[in-house]
Amino acid sequence: MEQEDIVWNAITNNAKRKFDFEAFANTFNEIDESIAENILFRVIASFAGDKTEEFIVQDLFNQMILTGFMWDIEDIKTFLVGKKELLKGEIFAAQIAFNLIEDGNEPLTVLSQIHPLLN
Repeated sequence: MEQEDIVWNAITNNAKRKFDFEAFANTFNEIDESIAENILFRVIASFAGDKTEEFIVQDLFNQMILTGFMWDIEDIKTFLVGKKELLKGEIFAAQIAFNLIEDGNEPLTVLSQIHPLLN
């Protein structure tokens, strides 16, 4: 695990508590238990990078095909409904984290800066 992973894991773990993540993760158990976490992080990072929902839907669809799992586009759209608002704290924390890391800050410093945003 890279040092930066502590930042991304903190953001993703916080987001998991905001919806029924366990039910969502069960969709992908046949592939890999980490797929659901990776999808959630990808959604947060994409919104943090000002990507559109349409872009995110297509990106997730393409990524899932690469894993050999067919996740229907309509199901992806349904999953994304309301996530930008629900995860706004994590999205903002990711935006700040990306900038701080890019500026050369240490992961523990970044984590201490974004921690107040994670509720």
